[in-house]
Amino acid sequence: MQTKISRYISFFSTVVLGAGLALAVTIAVGNLHQNEDLIMALLAGRDVLDGNLATPDQWSFTTDGKIWVNQGWLSGLVFYVSYARMQEAGPVLIKAILLAACIALMYQRCRDLRVPRHVAILAVTLGTLSVAPLQSIRAENFGVFYFVILSCLLTRAPNPGVLRHAGSVAVMALWANSHGTFLVGFALIAAKTGMQFLRSWLLQRLSGSAVAADGLSEMRAGKRERAFSGTAQGTADAVAGETPSSEAYKLDSLKWMLVLLLCVPVMALANPYGPANLFMPFRQTGAEVWTNAVELWQPLIKLDPNHGMVLYMGEASLLYLLLSILFLVLCVLGLVVGGARVSMIRLLTGTCQRDGRGDLLMEIAISLGMILLALRFGRTVVFAGLALVPPLGFLLSDLGQRAQSYFEQRFAERASPATSLGLLASSLALFGSAAWFFYSSTLPPYLPNNPLFERASPVERAFGTSAKLKDLTQFVKDNPIRGRVYSDLLLSDLLLLHVPGLQVFMDLRAQSMYSDATGRAYLAVAHVDPANRSSVQGALDTLDRYSVSAVIVPTDSEYWLPLIHALLAGKAWLPVFVDTSGFVFVRADSPLLGSFRQTGRMTGLRYRRERARLLTEAYLMSSTGRGIKHEVIQELKGVSEKEPCGLAYQIIARSAQRNHGCLGDGDRLYFEGEMARLRTVDFMRPGGYESILGSMLAILKILDANAHACRAGDKALVKAEGLQLLRVMDRVRGLYQPWPSN
Repeated sequence: MQTKISRYISFFSTVVLGAGLALAVTIAVGNLHQNEDLIMALLAGRDVLDGNLATPDQWSFTTDGKIWVNQGWLSGLVFYVSYARMQEAGPVLIKAILLAACIALMYQRCRDLRVPRHVAILAVTLGTLSVAPLQSIRAENFGVFYFVILSCLLTRAPNPGVLRHAGSVAVMALWANSHGTFLVGFALIAAKTGMQFLRSWLLQRLSGSAVAADGLSEMRAGKRERAFSGTAQGTADAVAGETPSSEAYKLDSLKWMLVLLLCVPVMALANPYGPANLFMPFRQTGAEVWTNAVELWQPLIKLDPNHGMVLYMGEASLLYLLLSILFLVLCVLGLVVGGARVSMIRLLTGTCQRDGRGDLLMEIAISLGMILLALRFGRTVVFAGLALVPPLGFLLSDLGQRAQSYFEQRFAERASPATSLGLLASSLALFGSAAWFFYSSTLPPYLPNNPLFERASPVERAFGTSAKLKDLTQFVKDNPIRGRVYSDLLLSDLLLLHVPGLQVFMDLRAQSMYSDATGRAYLAVAHVDPANRSSVQGALDTLDRYSVSAVIVPTDSEYWLPLIHALLAGKAWLPVFVDTSGFVFVRADSPLLGSFRQTGRMTGLRYRRERARLLTEAYLMSSTGRGIKHEVIQELKGVSEKEPCGLAYQIIARSAQRNHGCLGDGDRLYFEGEMARLRTVDFMRPGGYESILGSMLAILKILDANAHACRAGDKALVKAEGLQLLRVMDRVRGLYQPWPSN
C-alpha cells in the first residue's frame, strides 16, 4: 500500500515539476528587455539579403568605409527573415524555439547520466530560472544553442565516434558565423582533448597501483559504498561495463586532437571575412574604452569603492550566483561522502557514469570553466547557468540516493513515504518559487493597464523597442532629416533600420568597428559639462569636425540631459523636434527652420502629435530670445488638459517666470489647479506613469522652486506632497517594472 502511495506521490511530484519548468520557460521567453543588439542583428541580416555582406561599411561616417567583421551575420540573417515575414513576432519566436531546444538537450544530458526523471526536471528548472532574467533576444541566443549542442557531443559516449567528431566540426563552422563566443567552443574541444590524454596516461600509470586496482574492482563488482554515484540498493546494478582501456582513451584523444586542428582553419576560413573573424573576439574584449563603459562587459562581481560589491545586472544575476554556489557545495560534499581519492580516480578514468552514456568529468569541467568565465564576463551567465544543469542533476540524484539509503537502513518502512513526501515538498516549493517570479516579474509588464508602458501588444512589448523611440524614429523618417547624425547607440541603429539616407557617428558595433579615438570623441560629446565652457566648446568642435548635420537624443534617462542643456544654451544648434521621446537638433542655418524664420511657427515639418509641434515652437522661441508667444502658451495649456506632459508644464513655467523669475498669483493658481485636477485622474492606464505622475512631479518641482525663491505658497505642504508622490512612483516601478530593469 505504501509503495502504491509513493508511486502516486512521485507521479504528482513529476507533474508539479513539469509545471514549474513550463513557468520557468515562460519567464525566460517573456521577460522584457530592450533587446538593443537585436536591432543591430536585423540591420546586418538586411545587409546580407541586399548583397552587402563583407563590403565597405555604409552605416557610419567615422569608419572610413572599412569592412565590419560581423561574426553574427548568419544569426542576423535568420532574425531578419523572421522579422520580414512575421514582424515583431518572428524574433520572439526564434528566441523561444532556441531556448526550448536547449532545455530539451540539457534534460537529455541529465538522463544520459542516469539522473531520474523528476531530478532531471528539477535541475533543468533551476538552470532555466537562473538565466531567465538575462535571456534577451540577440545573436547570443544562437551562441548558447551551439554551446549546448557542442557540449552534448563532448559529453556523449564514444560511440558513434565519427558522428561526434564530425558533428563538432560542423557546429564550430556554424557557431563561427553566428556569434563571437565560438572561441568558447574551441576551448571546450581543447579541454576534451587534454582530458582524454590525461585519462590515457593515468590509466597506464595506475594500472599496477593497488589503490586503483581496488577502486576499479569495487566498481566492476557493483560495490557502491565508496563510489561517487550513490548507494541506493535499487540501483546497485547501474554501474555497467568495464573500465575503458588506456588505448581506447588514447585513440579518442588523437581523434579530438584532429578535430581541434581542423577547427582552426574552419574558424579562420569558413566565413566571409577570412582570418579576421578568428581574431575579432580579442579586438572586442581589448576595446578598453567600451569594455570599461558598457555594462554587458562587466564582471559578475565587481567591488565598487562607493557601492561595495556590485552584481552584474543587479539582482538579475543573483539566482545564477546562488545556483553556482550550490553546485560547488554539492561537488565538495560528493567528494567527501564518496571518498575523495576513489571518487577522483573514477572521474578521471571515466567509470563513474552509470551506464557509460555520459561523461561526468567533462560535464563538471565545462561547468567549472564557465563559472570562471562568468566571473570575468558577466554576460556569459546565460551559458554558465545552463552548463550547471547536467552535473547538478547528477549530484542531486547521487546525494539524494545516499540519503534515501541511509534512512531506509535507519527507519526501514517509514523511509519510503518520507522520501516521497520530501520530493513532493521540494516540487511544490520549486513550483511556488517559479509562480512567484512569474507573477512578480514577468506578468506585470504585459498587463493592459501597466502605467509604465505606452499602449502596445504583448508581442510588441516582448520585442523590446520602446514606443518612445519609435515616435522619435518616425519623426525623422517623416521629415527630410538626412546626412550625418550624432545619436544614442541604440537609437542610431533604429534610425538606420527605418530611415534610409543617413549615416551615424557610432552605433552598437562600438567594440567591433570603431577605434578608441572615435569612441573618445563620441563620449566627449555625450559627457559634455554644460557649466564648463571648454567642455561645451570641445563638444561643438567635435560636431563641426565631423560635419554632423543633426543631433538626435532620447530623454528616457538622464544620460543625455547635459548635452541637451548645452545645445539649448548655445546658438549653433536649434531643436526641430521636442517631446517626451527626445530632442532633434539641427544647425541654426538649416533649411528645416525656414518656416520658423518666416512665420515663427513650425508649419514646414510633419508632427504626428500637436503637442510635439507646440513644444518645439516654445523651445525655439526661448532659444532664439524671441520670447514664447502667448498663443503658444495657451495652446500648450489646452493640449496639457488632454495629454498632461511634464515638459509642457516646465516651458509654461519658464514663460511665466521670464520677467521677474517668480510665478505671478494667476500662474501659481494655474499650477495648483492643474495639480488638483491631476490628483483626480487615474494614472493606472498605459503611459500614466509619465503623463500623470511625471506631470505631477514636474508641477511640484515648479511650485517648490517658486516657494523657496519667491516665498510664495506653503513650502512644507509642497515638500510633503512631493515625498508622498515619490513613494507612489517607487511603488509603481516596483510593481510594474520589468526585471531586470534595462
